[in-house]
Amino acid sequence: MQFFGDPTKRTQITQKASAEDATVVLYTVPADKKFYLISVMMRITTGAAGVSKVAMRTVGDVDIMTLAGVGIASALGSLPSDHFSPDWPIELTAGQDIAVSTNASGLAAEANLFGYEVNA
Repeated sequence: MQFFGDPTKRTQITQKASAEDATVVLYTVPADKKFYLISVMMRITTGAAGVSKVAMRTVGDVDIMTLAGVGIASALGSLPSDHFSPDWPIELTAGQDIAVSTNASGLAAEANLFGYEVNA
């Protein structure tokens, strides 16, 4: 995998967040940085009917792309997960963010991301 930017001037970022019937920001790109996403993982921690996702969003909190997602039609015996790891890192610019969300009470998800920042 290609890593962009001078390796001595990039900062590794790992973040974790959980959401239940809400949207929670995992990471927001600072004003003077670019962020390169390497992977994101989401797992359901409490199951109920609904949809859970991890999305890359614009400065105005509009989804650009769903990175991982799980839809549940009814309560499950096992709790699903999803993972996204692109062949090349995905660049996010200042103000963009990555958020985890679920749309139902009783549906909880945990998300983790890995990537790195470089100066813009």
